[in-house]
Order: sequence, then C-alpha cells, then structure tokens
Amino acid sequence: MYKHEFQFTVFVNHKESLIERGLKGLRFRKKGDSFTLDMDCTYFHVVPFQHQPRSSLNGYRCYCNGSIEGATYLLDTSFGWTDPEVTGILCTIKDDDKTQEDWIHHLQNHVHCHMVDARGLFRYKKTMVSIVPEGICLHLHAPKGKKLDTLKSLQEIDSMRENISPLKYDLFSFLEEEDAV
Repeated sequence: MYKHEFQFTVFVNHKESLIERGLKGLRFRKKGDSFTLDMDCTYFHVVPFQHQPRSSLNGYRCYCNGSIEGATYLLDTSFGWTDPEVTGILCTIKDDDKTQEDWIHHLQNHVHCHMVDARGLFRYKKTMVSIVPEGICLHLHAPKGKKLDTLKSLQEIDSMRENISPLKYDLFSFLEEEDAV
C-alpha cells in the first residue's frame, strides 16, 4: 500500500496565541498542542515547536497527506496572512511492498539519482532522498537565512516522487469493481 505525507517547516513573526485564533477561525480543531483540519481521507495538521523563542520567529511543522495543490492552498490559507518563511519541505513515501534494499536498488538504477552514501542517501537535482525503515524521505531545505519558494519546491519534490514511485492507474478497473457489486 502506497502512502505519502508532506511536512513543512514554517516560521512566522506572530505570537502563538494570534496564530491559534487564526487557525480556529478557519475551523481547525485543537488536539493537544496541535491544530487539525480533516477532510475526507485528507488531513492538515499544524504543530508548534515545543520551545518557541521569545524574541524571534515562531516555528511550526505542518503535515499534509493531500496533493501539492491542496497542501499549497492549505498552507497559504493557514499562514498566508503572516508572511511565512518555509525553510524545509519533506515528503515521506511509505510502500508496504518495498524493503529498504528494494528502494536502494531502485534508486541506484534511476538515471537521475546520484548516490551520495551507499547506506541510502541519494541526490536528485536539489532534493535529497534518504532511505528510512518505513520507506523513503524526499527533503529540500533552504540555505541558512533564506526561504524556499513553496510551490516550486513542492513541484520539484512531487516530480521526484512521481518519477521514483508513480501512481498506477488502471482505466478499466472501475468496470471490474462495478461488475463485482
């Protein structure tokens, strides 16, 4: 079973209480320290950093399992009014049918990937690819003092995700499902 999740590292120049009021106004529900927006089988979670600095930017991690368009929209809706600084984007891909060795072999044979470390670290353009026990992580980080162009960065990560693990569609499978019912 194939699953993916995007994770954003976001910094804003507003106090946590103001962000909390803004998210509640967008119908986010507070669960513990995080804020959640669930729609069908898709979610968007906003989790503040445990130890926020007193005088500088406040940090948040946002998690989303939707499309890049949905993730961009929800990120912009949640933080667009704060002029956010997105400094990191990570996409975790989990596939129950592949082991770590399968992923390493697959990426070694991938034309556009370059091995950085034989234990499971690859580079694709600016995106780093790490093999982890539960799957692979595609991550892109801004240089120190800079921020990422969120949409372009997501498109680069999604391009890599689609290249190494394309979604399989069978145009005629709906007919078989309909006949089975």
